[in-house]
Amino acid sequence: MIALTKLKIDDRGRITLPDHFLKANEIERGTYVRIYPVYNREDSVRLQFEFPIIKNTGGEDEDNK
Repeated sequence: MIALTKLKIDDRGRITLPDHFLKANEIERGTYVRIYPVYNREDSVRLQFEFPIIKNTGGEDEDNK
């Protein structure tokens, strides 16, 4: 498996994602992240980013053009 980045846990128990990772994946600061265990792996977790839901502005949907 390819490692996307390497992070270090700071003295307060936090990790910081590098800006290039956030930009490449279009993740904005303030985005919530859920952390899930990986089944049958004691040394792995999965990060899931919760992107805000963009409300329809009342215009025509892209799929219906």
